[in-house]
This record gives sequence, structure tokens and C-alpha cells, in this order.
Amino acid sequence: MEYLYQDGDHYVFMDNESYEQVNIPAEMLGDRIKLLMANAKIEVLLYGQEIMGIELPAFLELEVSETDPGEKGNTVQNALKRAKLVTGAEVQVPMFIEVGSVVKIDTRTMRYIERVSK
Repeated sequence: MEYLYQDGDHYVFMDNESYEQVNIPAEMLGDRIKLLMANAKIEVLLYGQEIMGIELPAFLELEVSETDPGEKGNTVQNALKRAKLVTGAEVQVPMFIEVGSVVKIDTRTMRYIERVSK
């Protein structure tokens, strides 16, 4: 299904084959919803009309919209800083990541994997 928009405490998704829309409660999605942008695809497990579960893609590539600049001379291995993604989610990234960088995020752990060249 394709993520369309938020409607109060529910998120609206559309079946790409039948064009039916389904409202999924926010609590079923948890913090992972912060990784979704409009038109993102997810797997939805249905039993009749009842939603049994959801599965996001294992990895998403998202742009960094806010982060502190890396400190010059900081040579500490594996040093991390906070970064806000264009979707509003916050993750920890290495010091060399800058605003505008595209990063690969593991949706199961909400952790940085690597910087993506685009």
C-alpha cells in the first residue's frame, strides 16, 4: 500500500491495485511512521478487512534537514551527533554528515547505515 496522509490519529494508505483507502491507527505504526514520506510503500497484512500487521521496507534513503556541524579536529572514532530527517524523525549519524546529505536508515532499528551518493 502507498502512504497518502495523516488524518488525526490515523494514517491513510491506498491499495495500489484496487485504489481502496485504509486507515491505520497511529499506535500500530509506532515511531516508524516518522520515517514515511508521502507516496512511500509499505506491506499491510489483512485478514478480511482487519489489519493484522504492517511492514516497512527494511531500509529507506532520506535527506538530512537539520544537524549540527561536525567539529573540526574531532577525530574520535564512531562519534555521533543528532540529525533530523525531512520526515521529522531523529537519528544519530556520524560527524561528517551534513544538512542535505542522503542517508540510508534501517527502519527496524531506526539507525543510520550509510551515506548515499546521489
